[in-house]
Amino acid sequence: MQLGYEQQNHGDYSISYRRRPETLESKLSKALGMPIKKGDLWLLGFIVAGLTFIGIRNPATITVYLIACLIAHSVKMMVDYCPRLGKMFGVQVRAHHVAALILIATMIFSSIGMPAHALLFDSIEAKVNEILTGAGSTVDAATVTLIFTVLRVIVIFGILVGGIFLVNQAMQGGDWKPIGNMMAIGVGFVLAIEVLSQLILA
Repeated sequence: MQLGYEQQNHGDYSISYRRRPETLESKLSKALGMPIKKGDLWLLGFIVAGLTFIGIRNPATITVYLIACLIAHSVKMMVDYCPRLGKMFGVQVRAHHVAALILIATMIFSSIGMPAHALLFDSIEAKVNEILTGAGSTVDAATVTLIFTVLRVIVIFGILVGGIFLVNQAMQGGDWKPIGNMMAIGVGFVLAIEVLSQLILA
């Protein structure tokens, strides 16, 4: 914060505060929920340029990268917000607790069927099964379904945990904007994956 000095007629000095303009790295830090330094902008630019080039050469590859980013983003939300939610309810939540919940949910949805099958990664799962069948692979379709079920559970848990924490922060008058940005990024990944999968794979 810069200090500006203004001289008054009677010889005294008053201090006026001028807020520095927000930099690009600070905006990205708030949006991504992680510290971004000025030197990281070159790396981010290289990644964006590389993904753009790959997307032009092979659009289907972008879908795979987006799924990997979505899974990593969902895991990050669970790691960041599950312990905080546990403190609110007086429960200590650790990584193995979250892993156990994911495993239990995967077992349940694998047994009774998962409603999210009609919403997340259905086109991609069908395409993977088609490729494996055409290649004469011995991989069972149930194995592919199990893998995609795990991915769906992770994504849904991440968004659900972030949503609960967002509502709690908003009700308590806390700063909910960083959590809202994280939620928006996750939803954006989901929409981008579904649009690309429908356009490229359907």
